[in-house]
Amino acid sequence: MVGFLTYMWFTGAVLFLGMRQIFRGKDPTLRVAQLGLTASIIGLLFTNFFSPSVRWVVIGATYWSILGISLGCSLFERYSTGMATRQANKPGTKNIKTNFHIAGVIVVGILSLASTVYAVRYFVGAVVHNKGLQWMSAAEAYSNPAERTTQLKLYRKARDSFLKAIKYNPTFITSYYKLGHVYSNLGDVDRALETYKTLQKYAPDYAEIHFNLGVLYLRKGNIKLARKHI
Repeated sequence: MVGFLTYMWFTGAVLFLGMRQIFRGKDPTLRVAQLGLTASIIGLLFTNFFSPSVRWVVIGATYWSILGISLGCSLFERYSTGMATRQANKPGTKNIKTNFHIAGVIVVGILSLASTVYAVRYFVGAVVHNKGLQWMSAAEAYSNPAERTTQLKLYRKARDSFLKAIKYNPTFITSYYKLGHVYSNLGDVDRALETYKTLQKYAPDYAEIHFNLGVLYLRKGNIKLARKHI
């Protein structure tokens, strides 16, 4: 919750500064640049109401880069025009600003320390997850029935990697999805169903989950539940 509130505060602050620069900025070049950046941020936020794409690294990196550039444009114009200097010369402003900065550093330090543990676990989980993807890809390369023993061995290694990744990051949606796929290929239909049901708690609108559940219920001979999901 703390991380979410911090994220919302930061995003709101970037958008506020961006909108202020668009309407009140003095540099026309920066105003146009900020217009494009702010529109990009709003567009990405809007699309994530329908498809949470920011969770993917390729989109997340772009999103945070745009946020950083937008903030940089806002602060560049703010301080290059001497606004900060004029405010600092006002009576009583210096002490207030100093105290505010100290408080900000303390808050950011606490939040950074708290989030570091999660960040490390998320990173390790991602590394283990990628290892699971490698084992799974290697297993799928063995399509000959005579190689089934080797394929099952690789699938078990992939299963262990995805389980480990989930321990590091219990909300890692992709790990649950791939784990369900691996269980299905191992013939463990019950655990595959359990995994997909758990995944539904984190991604209830993920259409492919319902399709996979339908296929698994067909394999169990439960036509009624299969129709419900497919």
